[in-house]
Amino acid sequence: MAHLSVGARQRLEIMRLLYRKADVLIFDEPTSVLTPQEADDLFRVLRRLAGQGRTIIFITHKLREVFALAEHVTVMRRGRIITTVPTKGSDPQALASLIVGEQFERPQLQEAAERGDAVIDVEGLSVCDDLGSLSLREATFTVHAGEIVGVAGIEGSGQRELVEALLGLRHPVAGNIRLHGRPVAGTSVWNRRKRGIAFISEDRDGEGACLPATLAENVFPLARYDPELARGGRLRISAIAAFARSVLARFNVRGAAPNSPARSLSGGNLQRLVVGREIRKTPRLLLASHPTRGVDVRGIAFIHEQLTQARAAGAATLLISEELSELIELSDRLLVIFEGRIVADLPAAQATPERLGLLMTGAA
Repeated sequence: MAHLSVGARQRLEIMRLLYRKADVLIFDEPTSVLTPQEADDLFRVLRRLAGQGRTIIFITHKLREVFALAEHVTVMRRGRIITTVPTKGSDPQALASLIVGEQFERPQLQEAAERGDAVIDVEGLSVCDDLGSLSLREATFTVHAGEIVGVAGIEGSGQRELVEALLGLRHPVAGNIRLHGRPVAGTSVWNRRKRGIAFISEDRDGEGACLPATLAENVFPLARYDPELARGGRLRISAIAAFARSVLARFNVRGAAPNSPARSLSGGNLQRLVVGREIRKTPRLLLASHPTRGVDVRGIAFIHEQLTQARAAGAATLLISEELSELIELSDRLLVIFEGRIVADLPAAQATPERLGLLMTGAA
């Protein structure tokens, strides 16, 4: 189990739950790593089970899934039940406003600027997974300044290995990576960080943050060479606390102070903290892996806004997401991975969820 990806573990959990033949089934964000076709298949199974008298409790942030599956929807906010209404006749916009507690309107995202020079060039990159099997095969692509390139694929198709190889967490078995025209082979993670790479991990609890540490301790490491925060080998504790407060305020992280442990934050606020730490200064290359996973509608809108602002400021972004609508909305180009190979490189304007789903499963 330890060697399985987050997505593989989730699909295994769904299979185990269905196998138990329980009378009450509780699903918590079960479609986060499924293709649209796989999600539709799961919905058909759940409808059949409901028709057989089973009770299905389906927890999700995705309003379209609520309307596609549920007969009634209960809205919760900050641990309290706000309302329960029939889905038939309900308005998605009204439900979104109930979820966030105020009239909710999605912010206008910044349009893409003219793309600049190549920031990262990948040529013939092959990478093995934790078991030594070839997971990514001969990947070749380029990401330019001022561009968001999305990566679509079924979980476990090589996306994680790709990101880890670019960041320096995993050694490729073949191929070349050039950052700003210079090879990165043999360089450390910190060296690549100093050259402008930022990283939003798909696993915010295990990699994105240190849960027992304070919020200040979580945001400080990337700024540890700032003379205002550390000087002569000594940490300036009051300055670090003020720095952390500025990050919390700018990225609207609620419910905690700089000396609070990271585990005290909700999932959405912890993700805001991670995003804020990584893009406080516009990175040259942003590796964003499932940045909105498990985040509510307001948090998703906020993260989308931050990603497009970074693009407008000149950042090159590689965006990995299981949300095909998110990829299409945010990306300028889309790469599709199937069984470890990039099988398509197309403008986002030419993509649809159905077309991407077919490419991701090898059916196109």
